[in-house]
Amino acid sequence: MTQNQSLERRQPLGRRERKSSGGVGVWSLVGGAALLAVAAMVVVSIPDIQRYMKIRAM
Repeated sequence: MTQNQSLERRQPLGRRERKSSGGVGVWSLVGGAALLAVAAMVVVSIPDIQRYMKIRAM
């Protein structure tokens, strides 16, 4: 085993080069869709949160 090969194996997984096809991965799309769904739920529930804060302040 050469010195260069042993250094490559010691690197954490996050630092290794990814061998993807170069396009947007399926998990990136799923993560983006989940993030959009959470953001939409927060925007829809803002009036309820404001109402709760008014009741709580009384």
